[in-house]
Amino acid sequence: MQGRPRKPAKPEELLASAARAEALRALQSQFFSNHHNKVHTDGALQLSGGLIEQNPEFYITWNYRKLVVQQNLNRCSESDPDALKSIIDQELRLVCTHLIIRLWNVEIVFCFVGMKLEFIGLLN
Repeated sequence: MQGRPRKPAKPEELLASAARAEALRALQSQFFSNHHNKVHTDGALQLSGGLIEQNPEFYITWNYRKLVVQQNLNRCSESDPDALKSIIDQELRLVCTHLIIRLWNVEIVFCFVGMKLEFIGLLN
């Protein structure tokens, strides 16, 4: 906060921060390995989701996740609407969660919800 002197961190806070940083580095290492080796599996999707949960400002993760979702959608046949709906629901849930964090983007969330309703209407 502005105008307030910073309090020194407690030793347990420093240890917790170091543990979080190490976990983030491990996630990033696995993520970059998947990205460079073009791994587009459900595990890669889960890994990118975990990385986004920790750092939604890491834009390469969003771009990679888009590629993985596109691959999953291409693998699903149009005769399996439940699988398509599941993929879209999972992605919209993650996107909406992180857009709501930024209050000025709430209008975009409502746009995604409307798109989801239109998509479900097309499937039924």
